[in-house]
Amino acid sequence: MDKIIYIGAGRGRDLPQLLAEEQPAHLLLVEPNPAKASALRARVAAHPEVEVAALAIAPTSGTVQLRCFNFSEVDSLRAPTVLWALYPGLRQQTTLSVPSVTIDELITPLALDPDQANAIVIDAPGEEAAIVDALIEGAHLQAFQAVTLHCGHQPLYDNSEPALKIIKRLEQQGYARVPAPSSGDPDRPVIKLQRDLVALELEQLRTQLAAETNAERERQLEQQAAAHADQLAERERQLEQQAAAHADQLAERDRQLQRQAAELTQVRALLAEVEQERDILSARLASADDEQHNIDAQLQLLRELILPNEPNEPNEPSKLNQPSQPSQPSQPSHRGKSNNPRKPSQRSQRS
Repeated sequence: MDKIIYIGAGRGRDLPQLLAEEQPAHLLLVEPNPAKASALRARVAAHPEVEVAALAIAPTSGTVQLRCFNFSEVDSLRAPTVLWALYPGLRQQTTLSVPSVTIDELITPLALDPDQANAIVIDAPGEEAAIVDALIEGAHLQAFQAVTLHCGHQPLYDNSEPALKIIKRLEQQGYARVPAPSSGDPDRPVIKLQRDLVALELEQLRTQLAAETNAERERQLEQQAAAHADQLAERERQLEQQAAAHADQLAERDRQLQRQAAELTQVRALLAEVEQERDILSARLASADDEQHNIDAQLQLLRELILPNEPNEPNEPSKLNQPSQPSQPSQPSHRGKSNNPRKPSQRSQRS
């Protein structure tokens, strides 16, 4: 084995087996508990290929709180949930502030070669799923030929995940489960997976098929989008034509209204002139009526002057109704005038 990273090495229970069977060129032991990390350094002093890092692996780097229990194998950064029921005598003894780094910050400086035989052991209670997800997201997982998990069948800590879900994610990345040694704890068994080239190739083919399917689907969607865009463009062109025709109709209607308004203005002007002439004629007619009254009054005055003996009272007896007097014999004229009837005077003719 070329390189092995052991996250959560504890007191080094598996150390002799790893050194004897795997014989790694480089073994990195990561342990957050400072006392355990110091004990590990003492044990591997004679092994230059072994390195000890007193760190916790967390989503962020900095300082985290490590919960320490009377059963130190279950120390965790997370609060226990189901764990309390599995271990009735479990007691939290203390909480330690320990330094932390992300999985990316731990692995990137190692410059792991995917073609080499590298392995990773994850024994970080409650953090298993978060570490595996970080390995996948950071494209570090494929650098390991083998992955070993110490994980519960059910979630034992706050926001942790059961082993089967984590195994499923690793299988999707091309790993297959292989026999593993017993951990001695049925509630937190040891689960070992190895990179399966056939399974990896199959997963790659599935990914490629999915990509091609997605590409074909995208091509169809693009064609549909293009057809829809053409339909929208045609509809927009029709709407523009309709709008132009409607604008022409409105313009013609506006011209008609302007002509009608001009004609109405002319009619109103003519009507005003007619009304003005009517007022003038009315004034003239009133003046003519006044003149007629004056003329009638003058005529009446003239009648009174010309015919002074004309009876004015309607009740005065008419001379025609009076009894006729016997005619007197005409007396001869003493002045020698003619006996012819008297010629009416010009004054009588006027009457």
